[in-house]
Amino acid sequence: MWFAMGLVALLILAISHWLFERRSHLASGGILPPGSMGLPFIGESIEFFLRSKSIDIPPFIKKRTKMYGSIFKTSLLGRPVVVSMDADFNRFILLQEGKMVELWYLDAVAKLLGQEASTEDCVKTNATGYIHKYIRSSVLTHFGPERLKDDLLPQLQAIADETLVSWMDKDCVDAKQGCTAMIFSLMSKQVFSYDAKKSDDKLAEDVQNLVGGFLSFPLNIPGTSFHRSLKSHKKIMEMIRREIDERLSSPDARKGDLLDHFISDMKNEAFLTSKFISYLIMVLLIAGFEAVSSAMTIAIKYLSENPDVVQKLMVN
Repeated sequence: MWFAMGLVALLILAISHWLFERRSHLASGGILPPGSMGLPFIGESIEFFLRSKSIDIPPFIKKRTKMYGSIFKTSLLGRPVVVSMDADFNRFILLQEGKMVELWYLDAVAKLLGQEASTEDCVKTNATGYIHKYIRSSVLTHFGPERLKDDLLPQLQAIADETLVSWMDKDCVDAKQGCTAMIFSLMSKQVFSYDAKKSDDKLAEDVQNLVGGFLSFPLNIPGTSFHRSLKSHKKIMEMIRREIDERLSSPDARKGDLLDHFISDMKNEAFLTSKFISYLIMVLLIAGFEAVSSAMTIAIKYLSENPDVVQKLMVN
């Protein structure tokens, strides 16, 4: 009996897979690149999430690039996608944003960053045109080359020195965690004057939980990564909105950070609502939290493996 039930299950799975592939192809209205859509709903997500110790191109991408070429189709987290490893094509797509193509987020990211059009919290922080130029100009004012050289690098140096001293009596350290803590300390102070040492809120932990839910199935079930992300998202937004409300009620108490910059421009820029600014601050925290700390960790790895390069850097 169990054998028969197994055959039936395999048959249903095979038919579902065929229908899924066929529907995906027909719905495209054009010719899709080669590739596989994997299993129904989950697609090839399981293999995509398999961990690798290498910091090279992930095995999932490398394997499919070898099989199908630099552009291939797949299905991840319940969504059909096209993956491109072609530099020229990627540049073309980036230049066409807001013209031939529109920025799109995975379902989990859309819900966590306020990009889901079906929700009342949708704020479209992926704005283009004038709003994009305003955000870029504001960020460069606080994190541009001149500010970086004269103010931010000395602050980062002080934080790095403090971190390295704390590592001296340890047999083993987590470099990624240390880099994340350093960058987050600097970014949070510059963005909205948050001081982790003086606050009871575990903002860094909440941001880490939030980022952990980006590449997950958007299932709000207790125990899942997405559920934890939603809880952290709520805590982060409440903290930022409290800070905004406090500053709006006391306009003369300025702190000179990026949040002050946005609040002072609210009277001149209609799109700068409290909700928009809250999401924007959160996105900036995430950007510093993940991207910069990862780059620093890789730099530490390569420098530790190449002491001759360290010597040259010290001479320079």
